[in-house]
Parts: sequence; C-alpha cells; structure tokens
Amino acid sequence: MITPLRLYLSESLVVQNLNYQVLSVELTSSDRLIEPQDIKNLELPFGIDTTGGVVISGRAPMWLYSYLTHALHPTAWVACYDPRLGAVVSATNSRQVCIG
Repeated sequence: MITPLRLYLSESLVVQNLNYQVLSVELTSSDRLIEPQDIKNLELPFGIDTTGGVVISGRAPMWLYSYLTHALHPTAWVACYDPRLGAVVSATNSRQVCIG
C-alpha cells in the first residue's frame, strides 16, 4: 500500500541559541491530495527532541498542520514555516520563544 504522505525529521539545528528540528511533510500521491482518514495511522518520526522546538514545513492542508501541532505538544515549541515570513511559532511551552 502506498502511503499518501511521509514525514521526515531533520537532525537538531541551532540558530540564535535555539535548538530545533524540522519536520518536513511530503505528499506522495500524484495529485498531492490527502484526506483526513489518511492520517488515521500516522506516526511521528522517531527521534524528536522534546527539549527543543520543531518547525513544520511542506505543502500540506491547514488541518494537517493543526494535527501535527497538537501531536507535537510535548516539545518546547512548534512553528510553521511560511516562505514569506520564515518560521512562525504557533505553540510554546518555553520562555525561549513567543507565539508569532
């Protein structure tokens, strides 16, 4: 069975004393469309460092970003990458970063 999406996790990165990883989303079907039932058995990649942040990146529907932000709640902070703005923090459990 072909999975309609894949998640890739980068090694830890450090920028301005902020430790984070990038969670890249790849839609694998030829039309690059997914439906909510496609994430029923979706698991986050092994190796997420919860002491740092995670930046979600890739072309995907807004509801998938919402789901991933919720699933990444144990991490210090979560940001969504916007090519116009950079990484925008959408959730935080840390004093290192602020929302936005």
